[in-house]
Amino acid sequence: LVEIGERAFENCKLLTEIELPTGITYVSNGLFAGSGLVSIVIPEGVTEIGDEAFAYCYSLSSLKLPTTLKRINNNAFVDCDSISELDLPDGLEHIGEWAFSNCDGLRVVVIPESVISIDAYAFEYNYNIVAILAERDSRAADWDIMWNGFDRVCEVWWSFKEFKTVDGVRYAV
Repeated sequence: LVEIGERAFENCKLLTEIELPTGITYVSNGLFAGSGLVSIVIPEGVTEIGDEAFAYCYSLSSLKLPTTLKRINNNAFVDCDSISELDLPDGLEHIGEWAFSNCDGLRVVVIPESVISIDAYAFEYNYNIVAILAERDSRAADWDIMWNGFDRVCEVWWSFKEFKTVDGVRYAV
């Protein structure tokens, strides 16, 4: 099994947890959109998260992304209000438009140096973000000028590379 069909668990409000099988490489478009997921560990081997894969998962508070992840597509986590920290894996290359927009609980975002493109509004309407920590020295050429939205409600800390890893989670020092 390398992929579960599009929208297979869409609007499954009673689905609060699931263990994705090892071997999948793609999280399909809309796979869990509008579901009741509280936490998800996306297994190693997954390289891409499809459009709206976790959109409108209002209760999703725990998100573990694999080190193999390369692409997070459009609206993948839009309106996931309960995510408070976002530590994107080293090796991630692309973040689609509106990917993490309107995530009201989001407070801290760490963007690894490997991210070479971020589309427009990827972090729009996140008024509670207190810091975006970017490992790059400056915005890459393929980061859309509006990557963090119209409002730019928080400061981006460029060249931020001081982290401590505890139990597999990176923290800014």
